[in-house]
Amino acid sequence: MDGEINVAAENDTYTITGSLTDSKEKAHEVSFTGKVAVVDESAFATLGSGSVTSYGQYYTYFSTKANQWYITVYLSDPANGSMNLVSLTFNLFGQADASVTEIPTGRYTWTEEPENDPDITYAEGKKKAQPGTFSFSASTQEQNYAFADGGVLYIAKNDDGTYHFSIDITGYVMGYTEDWDYIKLSEGKYVNDFDVDLGTISEPEVQPILDEDHVAEYVMNTFLMPYYFGQPFGNDISVVRGGWTNIDGNWTVQFMLGFEGEYVITNTLQGRAKNNYTDTEIPYGTYTFSTTAGNMTILPAKLNGQNQSHITNSYTGTRFYIDGGSINLEKDKVTYALTGTSTSGKTISFTGSNSSKFYYGRNYRTSYESHTTL
Repeated sequence: MDGEINVAAENDTYTITGSLTDSKEKAHEVSFTGKVAVVDESAFATLGSGSVTSYGQYYTYFSTKANQWYITVYLSDPANGSMNLVSLTFNLFGQADASVTEIPTGRYTWTEEPENDPDITYAEGKKKAQPGTFSFSASTQEQNYAFADGGVLYIAKNDDGTYHFSIDITGYVMGYTEDWDYIKLSEGKYVNDFDVDLGTISEPEVQPILDEDHVAEYVMNTFLMPYYFGQPFGNDISVVRGGWTNIDGNWTVQFMLGFEGEYVITNTLQGRAKNNYTDTEIPYGTYTFSTTAGNMTILPAKLNGQNQSHITNSYTGTRFYIDGGSINLEKDKVTYALTGTSTSGKTISFTGSNSSKFYYGRNYRTSYESHTTL
């Protein structure tokens, strides 16, 4: 095809005319008037390196079962487009396939960052994310921050193991004024096409924690802070609630202990509310599970009808109510060998030993005693 094409522009309207001759020497007259999307070639940059972390490679992480990939790309030749970006961050949500160990290729549509849902567990989907979507943020050469508000991303894998990214988004740049007001500085379109070496992809950071027998290895917070529930069962047995959180980063153990005699609340802690805090330690020794309130017992006691002695897997959200075993409490150490059963009937054993140090006790007798039952 030979001939001539002329382009004229007035504001954002273009007029394109052409006189062309094809291979059979047939003449063609063409014309167009309207808006044309223009891409600034200077926005295309050469990107060199990046990193990727995978999350949720298991069906249990998202309610939508999407896999998550967090990718940061560093520009070796910063783009000069409307947002002037120097590094890009992508949060990709791939297809629901737990066997995928490489970045899923294909088309992604921009979406807002999925929000946490505090009412569900990891196993049910701690976040909500749709497969085939991505969120995006970046930093600019001026050390401001850019965000997308629409667009698409295409990813393909090259024969040499690198990845090809094609991005076409709209977005805006946020930054600070001289008076330190955080405002929108500019907005526009970012289009880029590049290859990037993402290096070695890490193992998934979120691993499933199964509802199985568990031997504890460490506890993050070793302080014991018993809550005094009074003597709710009409005898001389004082009841306190205690426990430890973040055992092996995931488990929680809480228990109700019974012991003979009054738990004395003395106002000996400076700065604490009178008659509410105490440095009086609870009795040391071995507490054994019992359905009857007695001396040195672990009790399935309920507060407002809710069993307070349980082992919880925070990943799955499963709560196993203690129904057997013992806790040996020493001044600087605790050793436990417990069993618990979930409402579905599954039973696990939970054993371990960790350092333990009495911190202080609190008096909840007035609030809790009349609401505590067996």
